[in-house]
Amino acid sequence: MKQRFLEFEADLDRRCLYRAGREVPLRPKAFQVLEVLLTNHDRLVTRKELFEEVWAGTAVTDDVLAGAIAELRKALGDDPKTPSCIRTVPRQGYRFVAPIATIATIPSDLTVPANPVPVPPRWAKRPVLVATSLIILAGAIAFAVWRIRLLHPAPVNLREVAWWTFDEPRGTALRDSSGNSADGTLFGNATRAPGKSGYALDLTTGPAPAGANGLDGKSALPVGDRSRSVTAWFLAKSTSGAMTTIFNYGPADLQWRPAASVNIQMRADGRLLVGLELANLGLDSRDRFDDGRWHHLAVVFRGPPSPGDTRLYVDGREQAAGRIAPRNTAGKLRWFIGGSPAGETPFRGLIDDVRVFNGALKPETVAALYRCALPAADVEIGGAKFFFLPIHDGAEVQPDLSAEHAESVRNAAMDAGGIQFARAENACSVAYLKGADVGQDLRMTADFLTPSDGEGHGTEAGFYFRSKLADPGDGIFGGTSAGYAVFLHSFGMVSVRNLNPISAVAYAKLPEYDPARFHRLEVAARGDRLGVTVDGRAVEFDQAGKATRDVAIPSTWEGSPRHGKDQGAAGVIFFAENNRRRLGGQTAKNILVERMGN
Repeated sequence: MKQRFLEFEADLDRRCLYRAGREVPLRPKAFQVLEVLLTNHDRLVTRKELFEEVWAGTAVTDDVLAGAIAELRKALGDDPKTPSCIRTVPRQGYRFVAPIATIATIPSDLTVPANPVPVPPRWAKRPVLVATSLIILAGAIAFAVWRIRLLHPAPVNLREVAWWTFDEPRGTALRDSSGNSADGTLFGNATRAPGKSGYALDLTTGPAPAGANGLDGKSALPVGDRSRSVTAWFLAKSTSGAMTTIFNYGPADLQWRPAASVNIQMRADGRLLVGLELANLGLDSRDRFDDGRWHHLAVVFRGPPSPGDTRLYVDGREQAAGRIAPRNTAGKLRWFIGGSPAGETPFRGLIDDVRVFNGALKPETVAALYRCALPAADVEIGGAKFFFLPIHDGAEVQPDLSAEHAESVRNAAMDAGGIQFARAENACSVAYLKGADVGQDLRMTADFLTPSDGEGHGTEAGFYFRSKLADPGDGIFGGTSAGYAVFLHSFGMVSVRNLNPISAVAYAKLPEYDPARFHRLEVAARGDRLGVTVDGRAVEFDQAGKATRDVAIPSTWEGSPRHGKDQGAAGVIFFAENNRRRLGGQTAKNILVERMGN
C-alpha cells in the first residue's frame, strides 16, 4: 500500500518515505509513528495509542515520542505552529491533516468491475481472534492488528490481460477470453483433449513441432520492466529428453533477446525453468513434475522498485525465488504455448487455462487460484461446495493430493494466518476470488493444535464469523471487519473476542489442556448468543463477572460510528499475539460447518 500526500509518498510495505521520487531517510520508529498516523488519518491518534502500537511492551518516556514527531516534522518540512501534515492536540495526541490518496489496494467490499473478465459459461469451474489472554497488554493486540491490515496489498484492478482456456468447440482457432484479442491458432499436431476444466491443449502426439501461438492483438501483455504474473495448469507425461516450452511471449520477430521475453519451460530432468539456463537469467524449481499428474504453476515477475525479483509456485506453494535479469519486453509481441513453429521439441503432455496478469500476484492469491480450481470441496456448507481462501500472511493449506481436498489447514509461518470459506465462481477469475456469505447462524467444529515452546510462549487458534468478505491476504481484525472470534489458547484458556472494535467479551480457564495434542473446539452461534464446547465438554465463561454458558454477542460494530461490515463470512484464524515471529505451527483439521435452523 502506498499513501500520497503533498509531494510525498509513503510506501507502507517497504517502510520508505519518498519526496519527488527520492527517499527521505527516517529511523524505523519514526516511520512507524508516521504509519500509524496515516492509517488513522480520519481521527485523533492518542499518545497512549502511539506508545502501544509503536513501542508495545517497551518502557519509554514521553520524550521518545516527542523526538519521533520532531524527526517526522523535519523530514516533512512541517511547521508545528502552522502544520500542513501533523497537528498536535494538546495533552491528547496527534492528527494527520494533509489530504491522502491511497494507491495499490483493492477495497475489501470490491464489487464486480465495470469491465469484468468475459468467461464463456461452459468453461466455468465447479460451482463451486484474535485470541488473547486478559493478562496481556492491549497494546500488543493493537500493534498486531495494525500490522496485519498492511500485509500484501494487491494492485489496483489486478486482472487477467490474456487468458486461453482451449474450450473452443472445434477447429484450430484459439480465443483469448480476456477480451484483449490475443487470439491465436493451434499448429502442427496440437489438438484438444479433456483437460483440467473443459478442454486442454493436447501435445502428446509426438516430437514434431506443435503448440499454439498468436499475437498480442491490443498490446495488453505487460511490457518494459513492469510487474506481471503467469499461471497455467499442466500435465507432463514425459520430458521428451529435451528442454520444452510451456509458455513464452516475446518479440514478434523471434529474434533472440534473452531479457526481452517471458519464458517458462520444462527441463530434460523434469524440473521447471523460468527464464534461461544462463547466469542471472534463470530460476529452477526444486522438484520435478514429469509425473503424469495435473499441477498448477504460477510465476510472478516483479518490476520496480524490485526489478528482477521472481517467484515460482507449484500447486499453491513456493518452489523457487530469486533475482534474475529484469524482463524488458517491448514492441510487437508474440506468444507461444507448448512449443514454437521454429522446430523445437514440443512439450509432451497437456496444458490448460493459461493466464497472464497485469501485476504481481500475492502468495495468498496464488494459493487461492489453485484451491479454487480443484474439483473437490474443502468443506461443504448447506450442501454447497466451498474452498479455503487464505487470509493474513503465512497460512498454508495442506492438501490431500489423492483426494484433492484440504485435509488440514496449518500456519506455516510464525505470524498470523488463516482461511475464509469461499465459493468458486466465474471460472476462478482473480476479480471474483473472495470469501462468501455462509449465513449468520452456524455450528463450526474442528480439531485444533496450538503449540507452545515450553518457555511461556504460546499460540492461539479458533473460528471467526460474521466478518467481511475477504480478498486473499486480507486481515480480519479492525478495518472493515465485524463479528466475533472464539480462540483456544495454548496456556489452557478459551476466549471470545469482538473483532471490531477489538475487545474481550468472555473467557474461561480450561481444567485440562495439553498444547502438544489436538483439542476439539465446537462453536454454535445463533442470533446474538453463542455456546462453546471443548473436547465434548460445555464451557462456562466469565462474561462481565457473571458465569454463563450462553455468551451474549451483541452487534457492537453497528454503533455510531459504525466499525465494520457484517457480511456473513466465517473461517479459521491463527495467532500468537504475544509471540509474533516466534511461534507458528497451529493446525486445524476435520473442519465441519453447518447452518443452524430456527
